[in-house]
Amino acid sequence: MSASARAIPAAPNVRRVAPLNLADQIGQQIDAIRNRHWTPVGQVMRIQLGISDDSAYFQDAIRDRISPITKMMGLTLDWNQNCFPYLAHMADGRTSRTEVFVFPRGVEYAPKMADPRYRRLSPTDPPVPMIRQDMEYYSSGQIFGRDGTRYLVLQPVEQIAIVVMSSMPILRGRTNPANGTKPAFLYSPTKKMGYLVGGLLTFD
Repeated sequence: MSASARAIPAAPNVRRVAPLNLADQIGQQIDAIRNRHWTPVGQVMRIQLGISDDSAYFQDAIRDRISPITKMMGLTLDWNQNCFPYLAHMADGRTSRTEVFVFPRGVEYAPKMADPRYRRLSPTDPPVPMIRQDMEYYSSGQIFGRDGTRYLVLQPVEQIAIVVMSSMPILRGRTNPANGTKPAFLYSPTKKMGYLVGGLLTFD
């Protein structure tokens, strides 16, 4: 990331990490994906975010639009069996896994989902309408890479639900005591790539 990365609005947890360190984290993940230095974990079905004062959903127009949905399902982004990111442990070339997680096949934009405000009470009821999951509404702003790539900043990441075989373990976001950050999910809608940076992610 450029040292002059623009944040609109500011993203506190990301800004506490030095831009050079952030660039290093992303660069390491890109190299690991390119060199296939990763071991598979599973399919991401849901990313749950915590509250961030800088997020777009605190703006009146956006809050009015999504608050009826977030009251029912929280600040979550959902994928499905037909469209999901694949999560892997990043390897360092010497060991098979580290505590860093990558998306080796990229990240498709969160697909449309069934509107949780509607319920089908009988087979004769009309189908539940599908609505767009607008990732811009959940972002704390955006930053730009040296190549001009725009990344949405979605933070803090509280949980990532992953399908592994027939189970669904939860990857939890925690504060990194070394720098005081929690994990953030940086997403490029144009390149369909995502990066998990900062904080700690651990399985309970």
